[in-house]
Amino acid sequence: TSLASICFFCQTSAYYGLTLWMSQFLRPWGVSPSLMLLMVGLAEIPGLIVTSLLLKYYSKGNGVLLCCNFGLASALSLIIFLVSDTQSFILSFCALYFCIVSIWTIM
Repeated sequence: TSLASICFFCQTSAYYGLTLWMSQFLRPWGVSPSLMLLMVGLAEIPGLIVTSLLLKYYSKGNGVLLCCNFGLASALSLIIFLVSDTQSFILSFCALYFCIVSIWTIM
């Protein structure tokens, strides 16, 4: 219970922290925060569907699925700081939210 609580706290902090500070992250790329929130919301839908299907058919692999999504989210967090063009940034940011919402669904 303690470990799950700590994971959920970190996950929730990351999700809402990114959402609240999104305008600061987007400033260098000149992307509108409202457009980005729409794109992130749309990016979360496939993450929920894919995770739900994987949990339905491979319910014994929750730990593996959680670790894979965590690894992808960690890598994408680093990639966001390395991209230089707007399109790559938007794709990386949406992919990050795809992974984050999947982690949240698994927990």
